Amino acid sequence: MLRRAVAAVEKPSEDIAIVRLSRVAQVVSTVPPVLSPEGLVESIVFARVPEDFYPKDLLEYYRKVLRSAGAGSGVVLLSAVPPKELVEVEVPEVGAEVFLTVSVEPPTCLGSPHVYEPMRAGTVNVAVVVEEPLARSAMVDLVRTVAEAKVAAFSDSLVRCESRALGTVSDAIAVVKPTDLPEEILFSGPATRLGRALAEVVYKAVISKAVGGDRGKLLKRVTGLGVEDVLEIFSQVYSRASIPGLSTGEAKEVARKHLGRALEDPNVWSFLIAARELDLHGLSGTIPGIGAEEFRRDPVRLVADEVLGLALSLYLAGLKGLFSMYWIERLKERGDLSHGSLHPFEDDVVSALVGSLLTKLLEEGQ
Repeated sequence: MLRRAVAAVEKPSEDIAIVRLSRVAQVVSTVPPVLSPEGLVESIVFARVPEDFYPKDLLEYYRKVLRSAGAGSGVVLLSAVPPKELVEVEVPEVGAEVFLTVSVEPPTCLGSPHVYEPMRAGTVNVAVVVEEPLARSAMVDLVRTVAEAKVAAFSDSLVRCESRALGTVSDAIAVVKPTDLPEEILFSGPATRLGRALAEVVYKAVISKAVGGDRGKLLKRVTGLGVEDVLEIFSQVYSRASIPGLSTGEAKEVARKHLGRALEDPNVWSFLIAARELDLHGLSGTIPGIGAEEFRRDPVRLVADEVLGLALSLYLAGLKGLFSMYWIERLKERGDLSHGSLHPFEDDVVSALVGSLLTKLLEEGQ
């Protein structure tokens, strides 16, 4: 029978969760183990901190957390995510347990303007406790595998950043193995049974947190604009083609209902996600035949963005929707609308969305 490396998980307060190990363990981590000059640990502590957390002495803060938790030597993982949201996954087929807190804000990416900033919100913290005879190289390999799974989840979730998001500004990973196990397994990458199983756990946990829930947040992630932003553009357009007796505020509420229905349609999301993916490729220079700098200028020879927007218009509102989008595009080019600063594909699908809202409103005659 497999002996568990985790003795207990305790949550003594709203701000602390303690993973107590069954015996002393070796750790490989992106944060330093504390109260242990030999680098061995007895516990992993998940601690909640304020969203504007920025201590002068981080190591001393780690020590304070461990002492207050009565945890002995350990690794401290900090986040604004409350410990009650700690995800615990046992993977007995590979002798491992995974513990995570997940938030996708604030994201960081290769295009981020700042190299470092104080923790403002979330953090993805991952602790993997393994009851397997891993060599140190395999523990390092597992940190690498977990990080890659997290990045893949951020990419597939389209977490918004200047380029593809890599994670948040303060993510941390710890891999722990009891010291009484030998060092026999040299690697644990994604092609190994252990690495593949744990990568899947991390990927699914991050995806679940990042994608589920609020469609408005997802809309902003994909197009750069939230629901209220899209409705504000609609209001700007409606003021130029209003229906007698229907105020802009009233028209906006009707448009809100139509937009809500559109955002329940997986086909609409397919168009929107395609636009974001194409913008990401264009911004990275990976669309053959057009460099990143030219793409940013939205050159006349790039017409696929307009074709995508026209296709969405036809799907949502037929031929009338197509003409509405054309008119909105002309207003946008004149600088009369606020979404002209978006990337080439995003701004066209936003024009298509707004055009369809206007078309449906005019067809109803409300």
